[in-house]
Amino acid sequence: MAVEAADADVPSGALTASVFDAYRPSVRVPGSQPHPTKLVESAAMAAATAPECDYRPTLPEPLVTGGHLSDAQLETIVRAGAAHAEHLPGAGDEVGPRQGYFVGDATGVGKGRQAAGVILDNVLQGRRRALWVSENRSLMRDAVRDWTALGGPADFVFDLGACKGPIPRAEGVCFASYDTLKGKPREKGGTVTGVDRLEQVVAWLTAGGDEAGFEGVIVYDESHNAASALDTQGSRGVRKASQRALAVVDLQDRLPNARVVYASATGATEVANLAYAARLGLWGRGTPFPTVEAFVEKVSAGGIAAMELVAKDLKSMGLYLARSVSYDGVDYRTLVHDLAPHQAATYDRCAEAWQVVLRNLESALEVTKADKCGRARATAYSQFWGAHQRFFLHLLVAMSAPSLIRDMEARLASGESCVVQLVSTMEAATERAYAKAVANGDDLRDLDVTPRDQLLQFVEASFPTTLYEEYLDDDGRVRSRPVRSAAGDFVRSPEAVAARDRLMLEVGAVSVPHGVLDQVVAHFGPDAVAEVTGRGRRFVTKTVDGVEQVVEERRTRRTCDAEADEFMAGKRRVLVFSQAGGTGRSYHADLAAENQQRRVLYCVEPGWSSARCVQGMGRVHRANQACPPELVLVTTNLKAQRRFLSTIARRLDQLGALTKGQRQTASQGLLSSEFNLETPLSKASLFNWFVDLYTGGGRAGAAGVTPALVEGQMGIRVLDAEGSLNVEAIPDVPKFLNRLLSLKTGSMDAVFDSWYSYLEEATEAAREAGTLDVGVETIRAERTRKTDERLVYTHPRSGATTQVVTLELTRRTEIVDWDEVWTRARKAQGAGSWAGFVVNRRSGQPYALFRAGSRTTETGRVVGRLRRVGVRSNRLMDETDIHRSGDEGGHQPVPTDEAKRLWAEGVRSAPEFYTEPVHLVTGTILPIWDRIAGHPRIYRAQTDGGERMIGRAVAAEHLSATLRALGAADRVETTSEALAQRLMAGAEADLANGWRLLRRRVAGEHRIELVGPDLAAMRELEADGVFAEVHNWRTRFFVPTGERAPGVLRAVTEHRPVVEVRSGPATDHLGDRGGETGYPARLAA
Repeated sequence: MAVEAADADVPSGALTASVFDAYRPSVRVPGSQPHPTKLVESAAMAAATAPECDYRPTLPEPLVTGGHLSDAQLETIVRAGAAHAEHLPGAGDEVGPRQGYFVGDATGVGKGRQAAGVILDNVLQGRRRALWVSENRSLMRDAVRDWTALGGPADFVFDLGACKGPIPRAEGVCFASYDTLKGKPREKGGTVTGVDRLEQVVAWLTAGGDEAGFEGVIVYDESHNAASALDTQGSRGVRKASQRALAVVDLQDRLPNARVVYASATGATEVANLAYAARLGLWGRGTPFPTVEAFVEKVSAGGIAAMELVAKDLKSMGLYLARSVSYDGVDYRTLVHDLAPHQAATYDRCAEAWQVVLRNLESALEVTKADKCGRARATAYSQFWGAHQRFFLHLLVAMSAPSLIRDMEARLASGESCVVQLVSTMEAATERAYAKAVANGDDLRDLDVTPRDQLLQFVEASFPTTLYEEYLDDDGRVRSRPVRSAAGDFVRSPEAVAARDRLMLEVGAVSVPHGVLDQVVAHFGPDAVAEVTGRGRRFVTKTVDGVEQVVEERRTRRTCDAEADEFMAGKRRVLVFSQAGGTGRSYHADLAAENQQRRVLYCVEPGWSSARCVQGMGRVHRANQACPPELVLVTTNLKAQRRFLSTIARRLDQLGALTKGQRQTASQGLLSSEFNLETPLSKASLFNWFVDLYTGGGRAGAAGVTPALVEGQMGIRVLDAEGSLNVEAIPDVPKFLNRLLSLKTGSMDAVFDSWYSYLEEATEAAREAGTLDVGVETIRAERTRKTDERLVYTHPRSGATTQVVTLELTRRTEIVDWDEVWTRARKAQGAGSWAGFVVNRRSGQPYALFRAGSRTTETGRVVGRLRRVGVRSNRLMDETDIHRSGDEGGHQPVPTDEAKRLWAEGVRSAPEFYTEPVHLVTGTILPIWDRIAGHPRIYRAQTDGGERMIGRAVAAEHLSATLRALGAADRVETTSEALAQRLMAGAEADLANGWRLLRRRVAGEHRIELVGPDLAAMRELEADGVFAEVHNWRTRFFVPTGERAPGVLRAVTEHRPVVEVRSGPATDHLGDRGGETGYPARLAA
């Protein structure tokens, strides 16, 4: 097929704050048809330009002209082919593995159709064996559908799970689930069963030949299933990499020339989740990140702003596209249920019940002496707080049901259909309640399926009753162990057993509402609600022979499918789905379905997985729909519910940043970043709050918040044995929010509001300091003129470029007149926050000072804060800075009349406009990440001429160093031979990434030392010929001298060019000072 560059689309109109822009393919296949549904991409991605592409796919022409593959889908096939034509850098003169491609499109764009198209393109070029991996075996039907839609025979796709030995196919598309791919032989009773699936697949793909000879396609569909490819440190220790992810990585390593395609709308929610995508070239040779661990560490440290660069840069290098069905017409709102007085009372009783259990738990640990055993104590508290979290999650969701049902009734009455998304179906609680009812012969009408089961289950099964005894181990240390009887049974403490039984009676009397799923089914009726969940049975109320009875209904997958079909046919207008119904299904207003009413999706329980949450929202917003949906977040007015929204908000922010280049895209307007309370600022604010609360500083103890409340009712202990504050024991934000759940509503509000005020202050301070991580920001100005642009870098494989652009912004001066500041001053006087008028001794400018709380410094000192408002400025400052002389000149108080006169003069002399320069590094940024100084702050702008750009801001004080590192200043032209000679003569060389080469005297001889690398770079440097030695307990890196020096220097500077060579002072005296011999540690023996 011929391929041509699409006509460049010049944006019209002013740059807006819109999250999405219309998507337009950048390459075009003549005769191709537009996508049947309007597509968009994030504004950040739209500002990135994909490179030119001349790859020509091999496809039947009717697929193009007939619209079987749209223009957007053809662009993916073209760009994947172009990406596969390149290889990643290898060591020395070696060729690295073949480059891969990532399809990040959302639901409705047709990732499966595009994957089939890439495979077909290669099959028609003779590569007739391919592997298609997806989430589960049931999705093979979708793969066959997409393959046959392009004219492929259905039997060309086969199931790996059905192959028990060597694959008997000469060609075809082998379909496998991730779980199948990781399969290994198992031994049972001396008999080995099963197949090593990875070996089976490799043997078939390579036809038993050289593994490097396979050049066909491997598609990792729903590739987020391979997200756990790294061991990561969690709050409870190291989380090991998953076997399915390791199988994905291993297969890529073994088949270096395979054409790999990753496909997922939710490819990563954490930077570490990208570890499986090794073929994108994000780390390794030729990048600033020597290893995947270094990539994860440095990009994570840059915050979400840095994560947003990943997707944008991958598009700039031609390795990624992420389109979505247009969100035009989609409405968003939050439905907040205000707890009724009786519900608040119920919550308080539940909180008190958990407090009682907590106190009894502590007593039981003492009675049984289990408190002397660290493992037993940790297990008891872990089980307690786990059950505690689940209980309150289910309770809060259940309490929101009245507002949910009222809103659903209104929507149904207005001719719309309702879809409810949740996670928990209370299936386990249902089964336990049913088993008890059968055992006791109870009437099913008395069946109690409520969140209270979580509490009762903990008390019954996990409450500590086993006695412990102390003993001396072989080393004479005091240990603790369970007491056993002569028969070997555990001995129970009668006192603890009695306490447990008493708790069961007390807790059983607490009234708790039923789960939200059962409430919805009961209200609208089981025949009106389509339930697509994983529970195997439910108990519903029906009228049988005129008598109302509770009957058992068995449920299977076929039942769920039938009810979903009835919903799409309009026979039922309410559908509830859980995770079991959240992947691969459609509940939207499909033009091909009878029920084309607008869908209202109620996100009642987002859950913990951002990928599942996004996929759930994608069930009602898809291609070919009669009308876009309304998305509704359901929550309550309880502050502690922010706990459950915070984690998913953080993960959605990261998901949007990593996969769409903009944090707001994943939540689709449903959860704003304000719900995310798990930011570095939140952590720092919580630390300061605890310090103030326990030291008596600041205002943390206002509104009745005391250390006793935090310790006794939240179970947070931060004092050591001597009563001093142990800062290491201060909890992280999720744990703190978890513990809020156990407080009564009044105390909960007091604690949350007290801490949140600290967060608001820290956020405002970070905003003013320019360090607040807010993601892509839009530059606003009266006029925006580009005054300079320099090409500073060209990516070797894709040709993507990097520029340093200087913009001159003309902005209208914002003036605070006297009436406004005097009104604020009088209000502040009444509130006790007025600090008076001052004048700057150096500039003579007047300012109004308002007290703005305090902050705790790194040394633990509490410093008062003041907001300094001037005629043209507004800053948050420390009190010490206000009175200190220096750049600010110091300030002195002035009377109101004098301040008024000076203020009037300042207003008269203020210009109407002012100009300021802004420097942006635009284009591809990740390959030169280590050459840009400063905080990663991302802006998008549009010049007066209509040119749009997005880039990382460079502060004026960092501009010179950044230009030098990027080679925009005078370039150093030298050969590696000349460089080696100059270094041995005493010169010093600076590399673009900040490393230095210089001569040192070590072990009695002159050496060339490479200063700056860390251990992450060691493997790559060793491959280049650099060697490492330990001197004085420090690892140092050296370039061999003599004939090998030019070759090693050529390899080291290939991707880190020399930016400056200068004649340095004699450096011999800078060698080893710890020993006269200077011998390396490895030879010291």
